[in-house]
Amino acid sequence: MTAKLKKVLGDMQLDADGGILHKRTERVSSCKVWFDELAKRGVGQEDNVLTQEVWNKPGQIGHYTQMVWQDTYRLGCYVHRCPSMTYVVCQYGPRGNWIGDPIYEMGNPCKTDDDCMCSNCKCSRKEALCIVH
Repeated sequence: MTAKLKKVLGDMQLDADGGILHKRTERVSSCKVWFDELAKRGVGQEDNVLTQEVWNKPGQIGHYTQMVWQDTYRLGCYVHRCPSMTYVVCQYGPRGNWIGDPIYEMGNPCKTDDDCMCSNCKCSRKEALCIVH
């Protein structure tokens, strides 16, 4: 565990440099909870841009948007179990969630692997998304 994450867990605080924290008393399901922010709150725009209006909606959307932010390609997470709850801390890089920027570039849904424009990608027909392997 990095010194930075140890400090975060030790202080139970989080810096503003792209990290997120979620605590839960049951098994760790943070990523699902964060991703489900989309279904609960939506991003609300056809052009998929993170706006101040979307950011300020009741509840949170920033965990979801950071998870799917197109330019983010590094992720490190640490899980720490305490007697009454579990802490999950994730750091992303490069940081996303920039107001006024697109969350990701929208493309056509894939039906076959040939529809994917990236190397080492396979089409997940269930989601109609190209997944890097």
